[in-house]
Amino acid sequence: MNKDKDRPGTSKGYDPKSYRSAFEKDEKILREEALKAVPEENKLREDAYKIAVKSASTKEYVYPYIPISTIWISPIERKYSHLSSEEVMNFYLKNFTDPFVFPKDFLYYQEILISTGSVQFDSTSRSGGEWAFSKAFIHRVITPEQWEGDLYRVKEIQPESRNPHKSKFYFNYFDYIKAWDIAFCYENRQRKHSWFIQFKDQKIINFPNWFICWFANWGLYPIILPHKIRNIYEDFVKTNETMKNHGLMFTALYQIPWIVKWDVVIIHRSLQKLGEDFSNIPYLGRRILIKWWDKFEFFKDSVFSIKGIINLEPVKPPSQEKPQKQVTDILKELLSKSSKQELKQQLKEILESSDDEDMSQSTEPVDSMQEAQDPFL
Repeated sequence: MNKDKDRPGTSKGYDPKSYRSAFEKDEKILREEALKAVPEENKLREDAYKIAVKSASTKEYVYPYIPISTIWISPIERKYSHLSSEEVMNFYLKNFTDPFVFPKDFLYYQEILISTGSVQFDSTSRSGGEWAFSKAFIHRVITPEQWEGDLYRVKEIQPESRNPHKSKFYFNYFDYIKAWDIAFCYENRQRKHSWFIQFKDQKIINFPNWFICWFANWGLYPIILPHKIRNIYEDFVKTNETMKNHGLMFTALYQIPWIVKWDVVIIHRSLQKLGEDFSNIPYLGRRILIKWWDKFEFFKDSVFSIKGIINLEPVKPPSQEKPQKQVTDILKELLSKSSKQELKQQLKEILESSDDEDMSQSTEPVDSMQEAQDPFL
């Protein structure tokens, strides 16, 4: 069965025979061949393909993984810097999570998000008990105001049966913030695990600043949107000019899913302080990669198909200024209240009074000394 036959924008589907010898061809050439079978409206921006990581399958030639951020984990000792990132990860990371939260692991932090009704997790297992891929549906993001009291105030939860933590445990608001990072740090031994993430509640529009930072690391960026959807995004931005964080709001309001995975990198960070250079210190970082999920029907049976371009711009109050009356309107109003004879007499008196004022101004003596001394005359 050809799994690629329903790829959007193709009438005949992919012919995978030209990709079976991928090792014999340069990936750039393979991508160009794949893109020829795809309509322009379904392609990504050109710069997206330039920064894409190496594709692990033919399906990723059109919709590749794009690196969007690096979360720095820890500086590493120089004696380990010659090792591959995989070897360093095995040494530093316990269960592929984070050395600074041990002995807590990703399951502990997933329970926090589950117990607060924030995220619904669904994982698909493969043989050996590992997860092949997972889904995360975002239902709620708790703000500091919604925590009900001191942010250090702890809450108690009873873990689900899938969690090896059998006893009750406690967490505060800062554990809740940390959970949004660590809960997604699972990886299998094949290094092939990926996350499907999607907002499931359109009412989530007031995001705390820490979540905006989280989305900047893990969230969807417009660079992975196909042309036809990016055009809608640009219209959304123009319609909501005063809105902040357009990418986050567009993703949440239209419930657009995205695919996330991570790997590790070793980079010599450029650090300077008061003229001192620390760029010789290697750092271990978690690199976040995202890609478009090509099975998502944005224009069919979706939020967009029901609501179109969502406009959240505040309604402008009606103008309070009274329109100025024209001379003709004033005369008409006066005629409605006075006879023509009375109106003529009033106009005659006004004009005569105006002539007297002009005559008095023209006969007023001029101070010649003042005029001569004024440098601006």
